[in-house]
Formats: sequence, C-alpha cells, structure tokens
Amino acid sequence: MYLQRLPSWLLAVALISSLVSAGVLTAPRSQPSLPAQYSTIKTSLINQNPSIIRATFSNPPINLINQAFIADISSFVASLNNTSAPKVVVFSSANPTYFLPHLDLHLISANSTLPNAAAIYAPWTPALNLLTQLPTIFISEINGHATSGGNEFILHTDMRFAGPNAEVGAVEVAGGIIHVNGVQQLTRLIGPGYAAQHLLACDTVDALEAARIGWVNAAYDSAEELRTEVNALAIRLASWPAGALAKTKQSIAETAPSAKALQDDGERFEELVATPQAQFAIDKILELSGNQMDGWFEEGLVNDAVVVYE
Repeated sequence: MYLQRLPSWLLAVALISSLVSAGVLTAPRSQPSLPAQYSTIKTSLINQNPSIIRATFSNPPINLINQAFIADISSFVASLNNTSAPKVVVFSSANPTYFLPHLDLHLISANSTLPNAAAIYAPWTPALNLLTQLPTIFISEINGHATSGGNEFILHTDMRFAGPNAEVGAVEVAGGIIHVNGVQQLTRLIGPGYAAQHLLACDTVDALEAARIGWVNAAYDSAEELRTEVNALAIRLASWPAGALAKTKQSIAETAPSAKALQDDGERFEELVATPQAQFAIDKILELSGNQMDGWFEEGLVNDAVVVYE
C-alpha cells in the first residue's frame, strides 16, 4: 500500500491535518495584541477580544484632568481613528472615589505659573468631540465622581452606566463660568427643566436619580454587578457588524447639538473665565482644596461650593 510506504512523521502530519479539517482538533489561537499603554490610562482587552478595549483612568490622587491626562486621552482617542479600531471601548476608573472630577484649575487661573496653559487645555474639547464622531461605541462605567470636566466626558460617550458610588454634576456656575462642553449635551439628555435645576444649583446627583431622569442609562447596586453588566453589553455589541454599529451611531448623532450652539457656549466660557468673579472663585477653590488634593472639599466640591462665598 502507498500509505504504508510513507514516512511515519508524514503520516502523523496527514492525520493531524485531517482531524483539524474535520473539526476534531482546533489550531491554537494566537494571543491578541494588547493596546497601547499611557501614563494615566491603563488599557486591556475585555474577554480577550481585540474588538473590545477597557480604558481605566489612573491619575492619582484624584484623576484630575490635568496636562498628563489631557495628553493621554487625546492620544488614545486619536489612535482609534483608523479602520482597525475596536468596536467598543469601555471607560472606567481605578480610583473608587473619583471617575473623573474636574479640569486642573491652574489651566484657567490667571494667577497660574503653569507655562503654556492654553496650549495644554486646547486638545480637550477636540478629544471630546472625537468621541462622538468616531465609529467606535464608547461606554462610561461610572462608580465615583464624574463631575464638571468628568461630566463633560461621560456626556460625550454613547452610553453611561452607574454604580453605587457614582455621582454626577457640575460646579461651573458656582465658579463663575458655564459647563462649556456639557450644557447642550445634558439638556438634550434630561430636558431643559432638569438641566437648569442641576446646573444652576450646582448639586450632585446619585446613581439612582441619574438613572431616573436619564443622565445615565442604568444604575446598579454593586461595583461587581456594574462591571458584569457592562462587560456583557460590550461583548454583545462586539458581536454585530462594525458597519451597522457605526451607521446607527451616525444616525443617533443627527440629534446632537448644532455646531453653532457649541461655538456659542465656547464664546460664553471665554468671556466669563476672564472675569474677576470667576478668577476669585477659581483661586478660592484651589485654596480650599489644598491645591486639588483628595479631602473633604474635593469629595464634596459640587455640593459644598457655597463655602467659596462664605
């Protein structure tokens, strides 16, 4: 017989090949490559799927939106602007108290010694806008403070889910300015009445209330349940064709605020931030917070902002 004349090693190769073809054996899967890492953002794969990335904020002590974070988030989001980008990105925080609190106030303080503050701050708004324009689906997994600049961030993601420690809100009006990258988006989500109530009162909203009025999609009783549900949703979304996900996101974006409304808000912010009232409040917040360190004032900043004027 011809097979009997074949070398034993060749017979083994033929047998293995036939078993693989029949589905009895499966070839080992190559390990997916890990996404790039950043100093303030740690990235990983969810379910070992390169179509789903978890981006975890880690910028001690309070995940401040400072020079390092702005550079990192701008670079990370820009890196997704290609045809091999993941279908889903989940944003979460390594800090159990702070998801993202607020902008580094030195970037808008007239008394700051920080060089090139305007240039450092400049990429922030374009990075937020890119979140709404890219085909990737962005999900915020919130279980800490997402206030002011942090609230701006979550409002530019496609979905928001909250755990028991989540708090959302904005302190800008108390600081003499406007919630520049959040007013239009929040009003679209929860309506002008609720937007006026919470933006003008400068209060925080917990997870359950945020879910009730539509600020977040849903609230969960534990961090574990939040993580499980968000992961399950991300895995489900990644099962669908990328084109259908992207085109649906584009259609939903048709209801987004107009470019003129966003430009007008930017001009209002620039006008207000230069006023003596705003600069007084900014410097007072820096003083009371011990230069934006973790403590009673930072933890209760939105609700406790009234002490700025006492």
